[in-house]
Amino acid sequence: MATALRLPPEAAARYDAAAAKRGLTREALIRHLLLVAADEPNFVDNILDDEA
Repeated sequence: MATALRLPPEAAARYDAAAAKRGLTREALIRHLLLVAADEPNFVDNILDDEA
């Protein structure tokens, strides 16, 4: 299932730069990051709890 995600220009530029550095598209990079986060049991909670 594909989901369109609108990013602020600054965030899009950061993802584009990271993706280009690795020879990926922005979408492929974000997908990879989501899969890596899903494999780490506490990763998402740690990131979200740090924002509070």
